[in-house]
Amino acid sequence: VPYRPQSYLKVSAAGVDPGDYVMVAGYPGRTNRYRLAREVRAAIEWSYPTYIELFGRQLALIDEASAGRPEAAIKYASTKASLNNGLKNFQGNLDGFGKLDVVAQKQAIEQALETWLRDHSEEAGDYFQRQAELNALLDAQLATRDRDLIWDRLSRSGLLSAALPLYRVALERRKADAERTVGYQQRDEVRIEGRLVQLDRRYDAGVDRALVEDLLQRYLKLPAAQRVAELDRWLGRAEDGSVDLSARLDALYAGTQLGELDQRQRWFKADAKAIESSSDTALQLAVALMPAILRLEAEGEAQKGDEYLLRPSFMRGLIAWRQALGEPVYPDANGSLRVTYGQVEGYRSRDAVSYGPQTTLNGILEKHTGVEPFDATERQLTAIRAGRLGTYRDEALGSVPVNFVASLDITGGNSGSPTLNSKAELVGLAFDGNYESISSGWLFNPQITRSIQVDVRYMLWIMDAVDGAHGLLREMGVKPQFE
Repeated sequence: VPYRPQSYLKVSAAGVDPGDYVMVAGYPGRTNRYRLAREVRAAIEWSYPTYIELFGRQLALIDEASAGRPEAAIKYASTKASLNNGLKNFQGNLDGFGKLDVVAQKQAIEQALETWLRDHSEEAGDYFQRQAELNALLDAQLATRDRDLIWDRLSRSGLLSAALPLYRVALERRKADAERTVGYQQRDEVRIEGRLVQLDRRYDAGVDRALVEDLLQRYLKLPAAQRVAELDRWLGRAEDGSVDLSARLDALYAGTQLGELDQRQRWFKADAKAIESSSDTALQLAVALMPAILRLEAEGEAQKGDEYLLRPSFMRGLIAWRQALGEPVYPDANGSLRVTYGQVEGYRSRDAVSYGPQTTLNGILEKHTGVEPFDATERQLTAIRAGRLGTYRDEALGSVPVNFVASLDITGGNSGSPTLNSKAELVGLAFDGNYESISSGWLFNPQITRSIQVDVRYMLWIMDAVDGAHGLLREMGVKPQFE
């Protein structure tokens, strides 16, 4: 029996034209539009360049360590895809920062705000004191950023991503469930065990060792103030700072059985005492590092708590200033329901490079190579070549519209959000943003920021002319044309 919801979005088979009003309702994840100028500068000068270099190196290491071993290469395909997505995002942010001069814009806002607050002391409150404390906190975070990056990536490595949770869960089980650390309660154990099972599909000892060795080489170059005593002891760092890293890693990977699913499942059921007395070298490493992990975790949580207390003073000052100017202030995206509106329109990305607002089926034919991602199905190609377009065809375009871009403000988490017309009818689904919009998480630029939507007419045409999903069309209130 088909599900009949009490309310639903009406599908508009009429679609959209350039200049039409559209809006998206969705749940965008996170934006950083109220971060300070110094934080933007840190992202430009350190965060993004550092991650670009690291991810590029890790991609190269995966290729080198899996060369001639197809099974290993397959296991790391998803990891490589994730790293490549990260590289695209980081480079896109850097490119966007270069065009927008975000640091200068942020500095101008902060200077104007502080000038206004000095002239309106009744609105300033504890603003200047809180900003000084926030800057001190940011200084502390910058001082350990290299260590924190390496530590984070190490904990995500295949072997440690199994050993550390095994021991941590065993430790947390000593507590009453309500007192356990969030993420390690009874309700989380199914998820943790699932990750241990999934490790089989994404772990190869040779590749993992290459990645871990690179991270540890980076760690060994850190200044003394950023080193971790527990890790130094495990590495066997001599007084002169030297370490026989190759020997330590040889012993680590030769002496563990956590690469085997049955062993991971066995240790998942073990108590902390059993793990602490284990001869498995990966579990021994987890036991050795756990005091540092808990200590650094507590320090990070304390910093996060301080940050939550300090940042609101900036927002209070900014809101008071903007209200005095008669300007609205909206909050950063935080995973809650947001509505953004704009219009269907193309854009000019740089000199002599412009993008129109719509694409059509003609582009599918032009780009088809038979190789992913340009590998349209034969049924689809046949329908296009036969001109089976029906009323989904746009007269102005002479074909069925596939995608359209609009001046909407979306970010990660908006994929799949409904795009509506002025009557709140469904005209598309948002699925991405243009490359130039990547940096919009820091600063929205309406001239070049565009969301990309699949046109509802293309979806209906696929269902009707290609897949023959006529029953579904009728449920949606659309009359099939190709039965």
